Amino acid sequence: MVYSKLFISIFITIFSILLLLTTVVYAEGIQSISPSNQLSSSSGYNFKNQSDLLPFVDTRINVESESFYDIKLISPEFLTQLIANADQGDEILKAGPGMVIGLYTPRVLYMRSDITNDEFLTESREKSNVKDEITQHLIDISFGKDNSNLSILKDDLKYQFWFDSSYTQDDIHNALEFAKIFNNLSSTTQFEDESVMRGDLKDNYEKIPYHYYNIRIVPMKYLNEYKDDKYKSSAEEIVKDKNGKMIGFLTAEYLYLWDGLNPAEREYYVTKSLFWSCGLHGETSTRTDSYFYKNLNTSANLSYLDKEAIILLYGGRLSNDMKPDRIRKALDISK
Repeated sequence: MVYSKLFISIFITIFSILLLLTTVVYAEGIQSISPSNQLSSSSGYNFKNQSDLLPFVDTRINVESESFYDIKLISPEFLTQLIANADQGDEILKAGPGMVIGLYTPRVLYMRSDITNDEFLTESREKSNVKDEITQHLIDISFGKDNSNLSILKDDLKYQFWFDSSYTQDDIHNALEFAKIFNNLSSTTQFEDESVMRGDLKDNYEKIPYHYYNIRIVPMKYLNEYKDDKYKSSAEEIVKDKNGKMIGFLTAEYLYLWDGLNPAEREYYVTKSLFWSCGLHGETSTRTDSYFYKNLNTSANLSYLDKEAIILLYGGRLSNDMKPDRIRKALDISK
């Protein structure tokens, strides 16, 4: 049967919850309650519209005259309301990634009444599959040959682009466009998207207002001398074109790029380098519509999975130096 494993997972989850309750609560008697009864005021949830509740069997396990535990089967909409107003001690119950089936509170166990319906099972599996795909895509495009741990930007201050060498108005425009796209996807780190710093960096700030990201457009002679005298393989990435030729250097704080690229190539490599600096060091070999597809495409845009991956990367649940297994756990994929 298609959903047999899912049924087993849900059954085990519910059975484990009930087993926990019976070990915590000493049962002296069981009293059946009419479906028309209102939610107990001791549960901490008061709702005026009782139509939110579906017909259910409400079992109270008596311990003392004023101590009992309720198990209620409720509608998905009502469960959503409860979760939105849940207290710190309440626990959301899941039968798998993205498959919310109930809410455990100190006095009441709320369970969805439709957890065995085909519609619920299909919807939950689809959501789970999509979440798995996004997380795997995030891992693919975040981990390259140069890193085994996650690398993301700080979020204590905004970043601002700083141009201090040869640059054009198009370079500034492209950097600010990147900032706007990134800011719309990130819930944590943000870039200044209306202005850039130009020329020499001021050193008379009482408090530095930004993390500065330096973009320097330079001749090949500069890059060759830099490689001979300053390049550190452990801290810097060499930017290469589609033929493997060196065209720049970058870190999470700066990009030095060759000034001999045509406008389309220059825009592409600046943008691609900025994504690298944001922690996207890898590529995908299967998602041909992805901006991070292994074959270079200077006209590529972010795909749906690309955007969702960046939303997860800068959504506040991930941190620097995480490995893939910790990422899956943080995003609830390993459960």
